[in-house]
Amino acid sequence: MFLCEGTHLIQEALATHWPIESVCFTEEWAANHFDLLALLSPNVRQQCVSEQVLAHLATTEQPDGVIAIAKLRVSPPQPTRITLGLAVETLQEPGNLGVLIRAAVATQADCLWMTPDSVDAYHPKVLRASAGQ
Repeated sequence: MFLCEGTHLIQEALATHWPIESVCFTEEWAANHFDLLALLSPNVRQQCVSEQVLAHLATTEQPDGVIAIAKLRVSPPQPTRITLGLAVETLQEPGNLGVLIRAAVATQADCLWMTPDSVDAYHPKVLRASAGQ
């Protein structure tokens, strides 16, 4: 599982049918984003928390009111034919990996390979940078 922080990442997870385990949100966020809460599966645990509790759960300095725990997919979809791929070695900066993911998507790359000593692809900073945040 991994932490998914912020409204934009929650929207992307829902849009791509990414499996979400649980969501914590503030009362203010819920009032402004009731449409997103309605999109959650009934099996997703939902918890309204105070801003102080959310601040302790989040890795960002100023969370926007929501975080979720999402499940890792057992095996990512594999391309049947590779026409363009991106390989990185020993990449340590999460923000740089996020930018490379955006570049791979923009150029319609089929896959991205990383050496095992690279940063975790599910690091919160990677997720935010790959979403352009």
